[in-house]
Amino acid sequence: PEDDSRPGKKALGMNDHAFRNLWLKLALLVLLAFGVQLATAQNPEVLEETGTHRLVKHAAGETWVPANPARVVSLHVIFNEALAALDVIPVAASFKRPNDVIDGLAPLHAVDTGVLADLGEEERAFIPRHMPPGFAEALDLGEDQPNLEALLAVEPDLILGHSKRDADIYEQLSRIAPTVLLDFDIDPRDLVMDIGAVLGVQAQARARVAAYDACLEEAEGILDDVLGERSIAVLKINIRELKVKGDAHRSGLVLYRHLGLTPAPFVPLGDKDAKLSFEVVPELTSDVLI
Repeated sequence: PEDDSRPGKKALGMNDHAFRNLWLKLALLVLLAFGVQLATAQNPEVLEETGTHRLVKHAAGETWVPANPARVVSLHVIFNEALAALDVIPVAASFKRPNDVIDGLAPLHAVDTGVLADLGEEERAFIPRHMPPGFAEALDLGEDQPNLEALLAVEPDLILGHSKRDADIYEQLSRIAPTVLLDFDIDPRDLVMDIGAVLGVQAQARARVAAYDACLEEAEGILDDVLGERSIAVLKINIRELKVKGDAHRSGLVLYRHLGLTPAPFVPLGDKDAKLSFEVVPELTSDVLI
């Protein structure tokens, strides 16, 4: 860590603190995008607008959405990220449960409710530290399809649902509130634009995406000086399996497509991920591992 001979460090005038901060920011950028495989998706389209509503065409049909929905429900953790980018706090949301990697909730080996109970830990929502504090006040809907009675009780103005997982309860959701089913397995910039269109905040969505693109441009220059052609790979390490992320996954998209970094030889380009044996870890030929 104290080696000042790292390529680009002296040229950039970076001290150890700045160098570590650079890598922490890069790691966070990847973690923000860690959830999803990319695919072709149906983007929502605003067909008509009145003073009070807009007609949105989406994966399940057409829905009249309030012009300024105040009580939004998010039925997927990736939608939470896009809402946070648009400064929208949902009244209810899906959150991940602790599993084998838990950020400050329990030790790394706490993999099920039994272990959590033995440790005196309750199973509760995982709200990443980068999310706005208001998300902690949202009703926790869990990870799976929501309890419809609980959803009804929060009196939502708009429900954002998963185009595949929530398709079979779309009619029930629509009886509770206007519901738009979205694909999330797309470029995160497109998801922010999609949700911005549904909420009627396209200008804010464009500004958020432009800020992200500017951040990418700055990061590209820094990383090119620091890394050059050195290779990089992202591993997801669970207790029973090890995966390397490809560029059809949002973390790989950020690294290899957005930032133009060099994938390690074992990175599965064109795929979401590939499983690896723990025995091969010492043989992984990558200059950088996240």
